[in-house]
Amino acid sequence: MRYFFYGTLRDPDVRRAVIGPAVDRVRIAPGVLPGYRCVFMRGRYYPALRLAPQAEVEGVIADGIDSFQAARIDRFETSEYRLRKAAVRSEDGTESEALVYFTARPGLAGTTPWRLDDWQRRHKPAALRAWFKL
Repeated sequence: MRYFFYGTLRDPDVRRAVIGPAVDRVRIAPGVLPGYRCVFMRGRYYPALRLAPQAEVEGVIADGIDSFQAARIDRFETSEYRLRKAAVRSEDGTESEALVYFTARPGLAGTTPWRLDDWQRRHKPAALRAWFKL
């Protein structure tokens, strides 16, 4: 299966903790999701997608995820997200379909831009300890 990750699953440490040791078999490549912005989910330190027709979200396309890994990802994302197919574009401009986690309650998508490097600097250590008991 092909997924598009735009939030914390872009971080290799988070990906390894969620997907497990077989993460090395998943092919990761840069990609974008057109028509959205990546913003903070209200009251959280992780992201949501907000519809923005002229924008695009940077992320990674993860190819080769098996059903066991997909179940682990689904548990990680919790009921705050819903999985849907969406058109994504790879670095070379090729368009394809991928599974993307959209906010289950769109009203929770804030307006403040969410950036991976900021999350890694400000929230990653505490998040890893809380999520994975590291």
